[in-house]
Amino acid sequence: MTRRALQILAGLCLAAFAQAADLWLADLDAARAQALKERKDVLVEFTGSDWSPACIALRKQVLDTEDFSRFARRFVLVKVDFPRKTKLPEETVERNAATAASLAITSYPTVLLLDGKTGEEFGRITGYGGKASAVYVAELGAFQNTPEARRSLRQAESDRQAELQEMRQNERLIEEAIQAKDFAAAVRVIDEIYKGVKGPRLAVGTLNKAILSHRIDSAALERTWKLLQQALLEAEEDADLTKAIQEMGRRIAPTRKLEKAKPEPKKKADKGA
Repeated sequence: MTRRALQILAGLCLAAFAQAADLWLADLDAARAQALKERKDVLVEFTGSDWSPACIALRKQVLDTEDFSRFARRFVLVKVDFPRKTKLPEETVERNAATAASLAITSYPTVLLLDGKTGEEFGRITGYGGKASAVYVAELGAFQNTPEARRSLRQAESDRQAELQEMRQNERLIEEAIQAKDFAAAVRVIDEIYKGVKGPRLAVGTLNKAILSHRIDSAALERTWKLLQQALLEAEEDADLTKAIQEMGRRIAPTRKLEKAKPEPKKKADKGA
């Protein structure tokens, strides 16, 4: 290939790259107006482009790939950025914050799919763990912009918000119990959180009780120790849980050896008279 041909090819590649970059708008309202005109839906990337490793990886490994480019042809693309090193105009900062708040964005990266006519959400992926571009694009493609899918997503979001509210309430109650040095009240909250839990996960609740016991009264060593022994029994063969329980035991009583509590004897079945 001649030098001239290489120069032309390089120029075309740069032009294509610039064109692809220009496809990402910065204003969701402008994107929705364009989507309505072009009869497309909207894809929004919420990112911390110059500080979040996950956001940087998502952009490099997915959003700048040919796999994504082919998929994205039916969308108007929006990039809502929250950089730390790059200074944005104050107007843009305020607009981006308002956009994120209106769509309940709590972490970056988050990618949303919105209906081009109504602006209603029909798909969301939060975070990025390094999936191949084809896999990530397939997950986006699995979201369907139908009334049923949108209702399902609204219900899932409602359930998530209810779960978050309950979590915050439990955190508040536990903090109040710690401040009041009321171990019994803290136990009631933990029991409610772990109600119905079985297997090694039950040990997490018991370990939390031990932690609270120590925080509320560090002199109540025997109470805390018995809880750690019980947690060790419940952890069964879970290596990570066992390690965490043993580590706490070493911290609060370095000279004592933590051993499992003895299992309660099984009750004999009543065969009747």
